Amino acid sequence: SSGINAEWPLRPGSENNTIRQYAATILRQKIERIWSKLDNDLKNGIKTICLQVLQSQVTKEVRNSVTAVICVITKHEFSSWPELLNFITAACYSDNLPAKELGLYMLGVVSESVGVEMEPHFNSMFELYANCLSHHNQPEVLHLTCVAMSQLVPYLGSNHAQKFGVLLPNAINAIQILLGVDEDKACTSFELFDSLLECEVAIIVPHLTSLLTLCLEVTKNTAFD
Repeated sequence: SSGINAEWPLRPGSENNTIRQYAATILRQKIERIWSKLDNDLKNGIKTICLQVLQSQVTKEVRNSVTAVICVITKHEFSSWPELLNFITAACYSDNLPAKELGLYMLGVVSESVGVEMEPHFNSMFELYANCLSHHNQPEVLHLTCVAMSQLVPYLGSNHAQKFGVLLPNAINAIQILLGVDEDKACTSFELFDSLLECEVAIIVPHLTSLLTLCLEVTKNTAFD
């Protein structure tokens, strides 16, 4: 027996978030070792429950733990789980702010995990980034979008560099907005350009002037550490 049934406190009906977080952690540890040995019904059940939990009101700790379970699964079968990307995309385009933030968080974590397998979806992801970067009155959306973009950088390659580069003025603008609202999130968002310098320097070149202007703004802000 896989012993996976013991983790069913993860189900949305369980109201104790501490138990749900613990259940997700144990589930992740187990499936890391035995996912390939589970039968398809059990695999599908776990995938369904993970998405159901994230649709309910959960703490960030539960969200993070369940997303970690999802990342383990994607390493085995991202391409055979289209429902996941559909879920993430719908959440990112949602008018509901917590749902949008959830979708962007998941997009960033999954991109880090299996970015190379997401290549067929890059163009639609770029459209999604552009949409989210236009939400100037939602700082966490701007922050999570920049983080998600950063996680995708190592997988871009020359084929997608130009389309990704088109997004950079909007990302620079987002960081400028964040500087006046939440300096920690502005700093984390700026890691997008650190990633580009490491992997895809050529993408930055057309935007050097505005990027240097942003850097000067950062250094002028005495509260920014």
